[in-house]
Amino acid sequence: MKHGLRTAAAFAALLFLTTALPAQGETPAAPVPQSAKNPAAARIPQSELGSEFWSLTARFETGEHLMIELCISNVGLGDSNAAVIGHLIEADGTVHSFDGAKSQGEWTLSDDRLRVVIGKLELDQRGPVHRLRISKERVRVDLAFEAASENTRLAELTSQGRGFDLLGTETAIAGRLWTEGHPERPVQGRLVRTHRWAEELESSYVLRRIELFTLDGDTSVYLIEATDPSGGAESWLRVQRNDEVIVAERVSTTLIWTEAPLPEGFPLPKAIEIEGENVHGRFELGTDLVRYDPLRDLPAPVRWVLAPFIRWRTAWSTTPFELEITTGPEGPMQLHGSGVSNVTYFNEVSPAMNVAAPPAEVTCGREC
Repeated sequence: MKHGLRTAAAFAALLFLTTALPAQGETPAAPVPQSAKNPAAARIPQSELGSEFWSLTARFETGEHLMIELCISNVGLGDSNAAVIGHLIEADGTVHSFDGAKSQGEWTLSDDRLRVVIGKLELDQRGPVHRLRISKERVRVDLAFEAASENTRLAELTSQGRGFDLLGTETAIAGRLWTEGHPERPVQGRLVRTHRWAEELESSYVLRRIELFTLDGDTSVYLIEATDPSGGAESWLRVQRNDEVIVAERVSTTLIWTEAPLPEGFPLPKAIEIEGENVHGRFELGTDLVRYDPLRDLPAPVRWVLAPFIRWRTAWSTTPFELEITTGPEGPMQLHGSGVSNVTYFNEVSPAMNVAAPPAEVTCGREC
């Protein structure tokens, strides 16, 4: 299989066959070194269907965007496979895509589980200053960023055998960047990072995930909505200025669509309105940055086999927003600016499905 096809197949294997594969019991976890208890460290999936992902998204002052997702997975052929998918988007909208997939023994993980090398990509999260290095044919980066002063585990998205850590928002990042057709240049900007893991297929409990975040200042806004296959949803908002948390609460969301009734398939909302105990606001999904179908490069017969089990789509957009915080450590405040959003579907939705989080005071979850 060609390199690109192998990568697409590796990522597809992480998510498909939710109903076709039998449930697997968890293997007892391997001993974890003390240094690996850092939330950024690899947990190393133990079950047959276990996987974990690191996502990094940066925006630079010169207008480029960088989106990367790395994973370690036991799904598919063999255990401890690793893969990466990335996009670097120039200020003029030109998209440079890169990827890689390695089997067990072909990639490396440090003993403390904080440095991973997958082909020509290195993510080193050791020490006070972390590094991201990429040396691909059309993209080369060498970037440094500080370790987050505080990591946040999202309790709403964490349970037995799965979890979601917000490793840092509005983290300053700087270094050098080269893309085909442009000279190497210095860059600086802001970075947001997450680390999520599960000892089961992610598509078994996530239908769609929406993330919205700012990348332009000392005040960070992070919003996540996760919708499960039954249509139940959880939404959570965090606003932080430097090291002070201003808002961290569950919110309700209303998705605004450009057409009615709710479109089928993989609809992108026009906007998302939020309401919480101490905050309300609106996020607009603006200019498309990139849309991606990881299955599109697979041979037609393989796509045909996978089609009944997964339809994976990812879309990135610029996101103007306005927030009003009614109560907080600094009193009422208004925030506005332009962030970045990611909408990921692991399968299609139907018009009848509830795809917005319930009101914040409702606590009955998917039993409502």
